Amino acid sequence: MNKTVTTVFMREFLRGTGGFGVGRFFGVRRTRAGQDFLALFGLCAILIAMAAFSISAGRGISQNLANALLGHVRNAGVPIWVNGHPENGFAISAVYTGRSFETSVDTAAHPLGTFYPVTEIEPGDYAIRLPADDNWERVSTRNFAEVDIRGWSIARNNPLWLQYGNPDDSIQTVILSRTLFNAHFRYDAYRGALEKLLPRPAVEELPKALSDVTELEDIYLSLPFRQETRRLLRFKIRWAESLPALQKISFIVPEEISTLAAAIRSNTSLALTFASDRDDLDEPYRVLEGYAFRGLSLPATQKRLQHMGGDKAFDELARCLGTAATIDRTGSRLAIHFGSPTTRLYADQCVETAGFTDFPNMHPVFTAYPQIEVDGAQLEAPCSALAIRLRMKPDGMPCDEGMTGYFPDAHVRNGLFFVPSGSDIAGFLDRVGAEHDESGKRMFRIGENYLDALGRMDFTRKVIAYLSGSLALLGLILCVVVLYLQMQPMAARRAAGYGLLLARGMTPGQLYFGFMLQIGLCLAVAAVAAVGLNLALLVSIEHWFQSSDAAAAARAGIGLMEVRLVPIAAAAWAPYGIWVSDLLRSVTLSFAGVLLAALSCAAVILYRLPLRPHSLPVDLMTGETSPAFSKGS
Repeated sequence: MNKTVTTVFMREFLRGTGGFGVGRFFGVRRTRAGQDFLALFGLCAILIAMAAFSISAGRGISQNLANALLGHVRNAGVPIWVNGHPENGFAISAVYTGRSFETSVDTAAHPLGTFYPVTEIEPGDYAIRLPADDNWERVSTRNFAEVDIRGWSIARNNPLWLQYGNPDDSIQTVILSRTLFNAHFRYDAYRGALEKLLPRPAVEELPKALSDVTELEDIYLSLPFRQETRRLLRFKIRWAESLPALQKISFIVPEEISTLAAAIRSNTSLALTFASDRDDLDEPYRVLEGYAFRGLSLPATQKRLQHMGGDKAFDELARCLGTAATIDRTGSRLAIHFGSPTTRLYADQCVETAGFTDFPNMHPVFTAYPQIEVDGAQLEAPCSALAIRLRMKPDGMPCDEGMTGYFPDAHVRNGLFFVPSGSDIAGFLDRVGAEHDESGKRMFRIGENYLDALGRMDFTRKVIAYLSGSLALLGLILCVVVLYLQMQPMAARRAAGYGLLLARGMTPGQLYFGFMLQIGLCLAVAAVAAVGLNLALLVSIEHWFQSSDAAAAARAGIGLMEVRLVPIAAAAWAPYGIWVSDLLRSVTLSFAGVLLAALSCAAVILYRLPLRPHSLPVDLMTGETSPAFSKGS
């Protein structure tokens, strides 16, 4: 009999809906009877889509709140800034940094995730700075914001670097904040400083003026050459609208820059040289530091100088070379000393411009420096070039003369963890704060700015949760009322038919089952339609939101590279697949809620039809309980 019940009610449902356009391929003819299921289908699709969108929007509000307050890095999550704890002398254990001889340590396998060391670069820092102090305007004339130039030195596998750059970028690559540089960088002062520090041909390659800083593709930065001298290096720029951190970060450089600076500061024999620094014999790590002239009193040389304008030619060459070049003459010898190393290409152009090409007895002066290789926080150099207290081999043992020495920049005080999107940030911070080393000393300290932001975020989330609960209750009431008003006429139109089925031997329970089966099928198809409807709604709203002022402000002001109303969960694979899976989860929850409300309404409606355990066929046909039933007979 149950098979017959299912067949009867399924036949009515399919003929009324026409199988939602699919039935025609199976010979199902659509009839006028039962078409009210189409109206119910449309209503339920809208209700499920609205409920699912509300769930997604609530998650989006919560996630965007965390992103706005703490920042967000694509495919990684929310960056959490941590410091070394005072119990450990403010230093972070090498077990986390990976800067130790314990090469077997797998930091990525730790329950807290990978720790990424960060070296802070303050204004006027020894490691790297702008060519002159007046190149950065601390108080912006545009918005009167007071911001010092600050930066970070991080590894090129750090998710923050990968958001704007590549792991195979040269170490002479810098990520700059377009927002801060547009507001505080003084290009005219920068170019003026370079006119005194660089050869003239290098300066002539620079733009005369800028309408926007992103017109710059390269920037010269000052790094330590020796302990007391500096060198200008040309860095390729990768522009970011803004960098995602609570601090106002203006730039990011590779970790190797801070490693080189620390090594040069600690070792008097080391210099900032590269394999590209070559002499006339193509030997690497040879730096051009000047020109030497001999035999200036010889008749042929004197004749050549007179043709060039006399000693003024040397002055012109020195001015072209820039670099604070100085001239030192002793008898028939003259030397031009560079204030800092320069690129051989530009120096040769100055020699040609000043007319010294093939000048007799002129020799470039090269100085050889120890070969250094740097990789992240580790630097290798000849053992003799390292300070005695720092001489060691890669296994941590002291090295001897003639061997390759090893200088690990293992001193770490700050760094980043990344919390995946949607994770419990407060719980993660609790675990970070409770982390201890083998001696029982706490390792990390969370900054007050994060704790303050977290408290504000937690309060706002609770307010949103209370409001969401109230709106959910009102939505549930609205859903029940709308479903009841839609389904009550449907059941009333079928009351006479149910009476006939009851007279043919069906039980009230089977009629309940049949009607609820039809409602369930209708909602199941509506849920499928709701997925497409919700997806189309989210995509269209996201497209509109991307061009809004709010999205532009988020990219420029707080460094959110991917601004979304409903953020995509962080994942290395198919992030859009995770987005769709979250959507399906929302639709499933919404479907379950609407189905429960619909079945509850169906039960009440059938009971009031009246379809009760002792109802008679005539009761359903007239819509009233028979006197015999009311008397209990």
